[in-house]
Amino acid sequence: KSRDKSDQATHEKVLDVRTKMILYKMFHKVFTKFDGCVSTGKEANVYHAISAKHEGGSLAIKIFKTVASEFRNRTQYMEGEFRFQNNTCTSNIRKLVPKWTEKEFRNLQRIYKAGIKCPEPILYLFYFDSIRPANRLKDEELTHDEYEKMYRDCVLLMRKMFQVCKLVHADLSEFNLLYVFFQNSLYVIDVSQSVEMDNENALKFLNMDVKNVTNYFRKQGVVTMSCRKLRNFVVGTEITDEDRYIDEAIQEACDRHDEDDDDLVSACVFIYWRCTVVLNYSLFLQMADQTEIPYQDADMCVKDLRRHAGQVVGFLIFISFIRSQ
Repeated sequence: KSRDKSDQATHEKVLDVRTKMILYKMFHKVFTKFDGCVSTGKEANVYHAISAKHEGGSLAIKIFKTVASEFRNRTQYMEGEFRFQNNTCTSNIRKLVPKWTEKEFRNLQRIYKAGIKCPEPILYLFYFDSIRPANRLKDEELTHDEYEKMYRDCVLLMRKMFQVCKLVHADLSEFNLLYVFFQNSLYVIDVSQSVEMDNENALKFLNMDVKNVTNYFRKQGVVTMSCRKLRNFVVGTEITDEDRYIDEAIQEACDRHDEDDDDLVSACVFIYWRCTVVLNYSLFLQMADQTEIPYQDADMCVKDLRRHAGQVVGFLIFISFIRSQ
């Protein structure tokens, strides 16, 4: 078959001839009806369909754009990840898009298996009830009590993604959370950019998520924990009573002052989180007179750093690195 430019022509920026053929092969096997576009984003369109396996059940099929210029900026979310170490092509967008799609699917599988509420990864299945699709949190108008519950659900979701899935969302905001009204709960979506916790940019993305979530819920009148406390909550391994931690952090926030040491604390979170790679680890242990990892959370690390600021050369390297971001 001879090929020409018409083979690469797209409808709605995603439906080229090849994509239409793939959808045609799925007809009756995966879905029985394929409707119009229900959501358009920078990198993908979402279409409504009727499931072939669950009678009357609604699906959302997410199709990525092969011409999206935004993909040129996506390599930072894949660099440093073992899963894509030898498979990242930065120059050819058409080769990068399948890897980006695979990344979202695999991240969704990991999140779904952890029991976090998210689209079930079949064909990027968004949650639809029998009446209407779930809206983004941004588009909902909730009561104050509902916003307070959503904040608590959101921070628990962030912690579970980090502790169980070993992932940082990297673009968490009111735009990437669905509010399912009849469950009064949140579903996390758009995890294609999510990175593993050992990614070199993971801390930067975590800080971004923390600030986005905190700023949004504060605008809704919710008393939130400080960014410092929220970061510590997400990465802390010694927290046994999550609800108690949240309650105490929110109570502390009621008479909160400006966080002057926020940059220092960010560095300490990184040091605490990655303490196994600190070069001067023996000094790290001697500072606390212990024979095991001495800090249960970043706050304890901050106190010792203040007392030993002139001694800890290894830490200062990491602090300089964080402040340069």
